[in-house]
Amino acid sequence: MTRRAGTTAHRGRQSLWAVPQSAPEMPVDIRARVLDHALTAFTDLGLSGTSTHEIARRAGITHAALLEHFDGKDQIFVALMDKSAGALLRTVRSVGPLGPTPEGFQALHRWLQDWAEAYARYGVLFQLWRHVNPSGTRLDGIVATFLHSYYRRVSHVFRDSGLVGMNEREAATLVTEVVNCFNYLHQSSRPRTGPSDDAILGLSALVQSVLFPTTPTAVLPVLTPGPQIQRPRKEDLDDALARAEPRPPRSRTADRILESGAARIAEVGYHHTTVQDVAQHAGVSRTAFYTHFSGKRDLLTALTTECERRLGDLARTFAAVPPGRRGSVERRAWMHEYLRFHAVYYGVMRTWVERAPFDADIERAGARVARTLDFALRSWIDASPVGRSLDVSACKILMIGTFEGLPYALARDGRVAGEPELVELLCAVLERAIFRMADDYPCSLRSNRLRVF
Repeated sequence: MTRRAGTTAHRGRQSLWAVPQSAPEMPVDIRARVLDHALTAFTDLGLSGTSTHEIARRAGITHAALLEHFDGKDQIFVALMDKSAGALLRTVRSVGPLGPTPEGFQALHRWLQDWAEAYARYGVLFQLWRHVNPSGTRLDGIVATFLHSYYRRVSHVFRDSGLVGMNEREAATLVTEVVNCFNYLHQSSRPRTGPSDDAILGLSALVQSVLFPTTPTAVLPVLTPGPQIQRPRKEDLDDALARAEPRPPRSRTADRILESGAARIAEVGYHHTTVQDVAQHAGVSRTAFYTHFSGKRDLLTALTTECERRLGDLARTFAAVPPGRRGSVERRAWMHEYLRFHAVYYGVMRTWVERAPFDADIERAGARVARTLDFALRSWIDASPVGRSLDVSACKILMIGTFEGLPYALARDGRVAGEPELVELLCAVLERAIFRMADDYPCSLRSNRLRVF
């Protein structure tokens, strides 16, 4: 969408965010400079760590001059989100026809390449989509409005491409979460370059299998042979699991504190969790808390150890599930168990992904869990009819984006799914992607059982 300096509409059209702005006319070059420097400041310091004074300093203008044109940081953030939204929507408008054909796969691959380029430019804003209500403003609702529109546009692409076996809206939400997770993780590890061409190709093959599991094998790329598709060895998995620290003996009070700590971190995040909150939630005094833990970081380390141990057990069970249709019942039982685990340790695992706070011991635990999941996934990839076209890293990102992001995104989009619906949805994604199972079972994606309100 073309924007005019100092306005939120062009020729009477509303902004992407459908929120009126009050900024007066501003020279285009100054406005662009403010937004460019605000973007770098948000990237360097985060949204909460960036002040309007810092933005004005970087832009080379006075703070008073900045406030003449922007009401505050929230309005600057919204203007940047408008630009980033436009960049993302342009990638959707340029998508060619998708489908289980060579042309369809090439169109998907080009779309994901364009998406990665947009993310490289505005990544910090996309990363903040789930954490944008720091000052009690309507930013969270604004972002939700855009995502609602974006999911609709993507769902229209899928509908026009003849998608079958999946509800277009849920498929759009799924692909958005997985691709954003992919770009976020690669941007974090490769901040200057982003994902490699090979990584995007691997993700494209996986998304193609999710959307169009009847795609002929000849259409999909054959990935460069390497350790990611070698047959797993049980002794490797056992060795990886053995590296997790055994659970130390604890008192009931310590267990209660750990449970409360996990609950508070899942609810408000690590940085907004305080010792006082945890102690109060556990029904103990601060003195009792410090009897068992030296502080909040020590609590997180203990939770990480427990989370790693339980994830190891889940990975062992996951690897033992028979592939394909033979494992349908066991796979769903595993998924129920995983969702219950995830509800408890969601916040702890987010600290691993976001590396905040950074801690060497926590970092090593997260790396061990990642290797364990690699071994478990290889057992499925090895049994896949398209195993030569599947990359274990892309499969891992599919699981992270689906398991962690999809339930939240569905809720934010006004859709509610109970545990049975989520189990069917998550199993459908994995089975379509890895085992090319399209119409062999009922699932919430296809039957549209998710309630919309």
